[in-house]
Amino acid sequence: MNGEKGSVHKVFLFLVVFLLLAFGLFYFLGRKNNNSENNQQLQIDWEIPELPEGFNWTESYVEKSESEKSNFVVFVEERYSNKDIKDMFNGKIFLPGKIYKVSLTDKDSSYNSTGHEIEVALRNALESTGWAWSTRYGDYLISGVSSSGLQGNTSGYVKIEQGLLRTYIYSYVYDGNWVSSQNEPPHLECPCTVNMSIFVSDSSPIADYLPAIQQ
Repeated sequence: MNGEKGSVHKVFLFLVVFLLLAFGLFYFLGRKNNNSENNQQLQIDWEIPELPEGFNWTESYVEKSESEKSNFVVFVEERYSNKDIKDMFNGKIFLPGKIYKVSLTDKDSSYNSTGHEIEVALRNALESTGWAWSTRYGDYLISGVSSSGLQGNTSGYVKIEQGLLRTYIYSYVYDGNWVSSQNEPPHLECPCTVNMSIFVSDSSPIADYLPAIQQ
């Protein structure tokens, strides 16, 4: 009788130890997979251009500033879906991130190297490393913010890596006395200033904004 109880006790202990080992193994593998995924994301080379040299950029973080959110968005259009137009998703995503700003007057030595000249250099650097004004992701067209006018321009680029989305936005605005006449196009009379900004968003999973997205 005691032998039978001893055998049952041994089997019970064996099962407990087996379950503990199995649980520990699954936990370890789960942690390993999570760490692997995190490391994979950290290893993404977004190939973000260095800030243009020769300017005293100031850095700040944009997270909840309502006054600036409209300038730092990504537009999403469900262009390639088979849904009815009324059911398609069209909207914009605000991504938090860092903004770099600088303001110069026409008396600054770097003034003539601002605006469009920097825009062209940044566009070449970004497009050569996979950034684009727009890109397709599943049924969606993802586009950077873009606007242009007499006083300045804003150019936004987007990039998607491993389901993560980022945007890069360059903007410049000239301020001064804008003169127009019948004989010549509008032009800026100095004294004048130019304000430039570069916004680099954090990386965010697209699925956080579009959980039903289909790749």
